[in-house]
Amino acid sequence: MGRIQRSQLWKEVDRILFEVWDPIGINGDLAARDEYQGYVPQVLAHVEKGGSESSLSNLLGQIERERMQLDSGEDHRLQVASLIVETFESSGNLSP
Repeated sequence: MGRIQRSQLWKEVDRILFEVWDPIGINGDLAARDEYQGYVPQVLAHVEKGGSESSLSNLLGQIERERMQLDSGEDHRLQVASLIVETFESSGNLSP
């Protein structure tokens, strides 16, 4: 993918959270498109500080439980975390 700007990373993480993570199940409603945008800075900061897929999955689980009283499942969160970490690594914004 090559090095991309932070604003593009922000948009991609937002897209992953809305289209893939979506613990509330609202991604079919474009009126709710901004539902998870508030979590993007926390997710970006976590990964930029070297957070692993596993630790990011744990963070997503904590957000689900504490802020939404939901649980999308560990396997699902790990898939989402993997996509996010892959996005960072392929963008050149994270060291391997």
